[in-house]
Amino acid sequence: MSIRVASADDSAFIRYALKRLFDEVDEIDLIAAYSTGEELLADFEMLRPEVVVLDMSMPGIDGLETLKRIEELRPTPAVILSSQTSRENPLGSTFTFNTDFDTIVNDGTGQRPSSVTFRVKAVATDNL
Repeated sequence: MSIRVASADDSAFIRYALKRLFDEVDEIDLIAAYSTGEELLADFEMLRPEVVVLDMSMPGIDGLETLKRIEELRPTPAVILSSQTSRENPLGSTFTFNTDFDTIVNDGTGQRPSSVTFRVKAVATDNL
């Protein structure tokens, strides 16, 4: 059975890359990809994803605010993508969540796309 994933990222390139990446992984089914957190939230209850992949920085509500609102609807594991180039925690210490999530930060090390699929599987497995 596949892990049902929904994503929100304002970059058309990243949405396309995630689709291509997940299409090659039998265990992951990208059921929807949105350009904003608001669009994802509008369909969230209908979609009922098992994992969400969110861009940290998006116009409108960002990935963290989207995740907070998802928690109010139905806590769902998340992978948060960040284009920050710092190795520091992009979330800071002021955020607490009741669901599992992981971050992938562009730290200049050339992380392979497989790290996204690995982390989606990891947060899903922790919550199945």
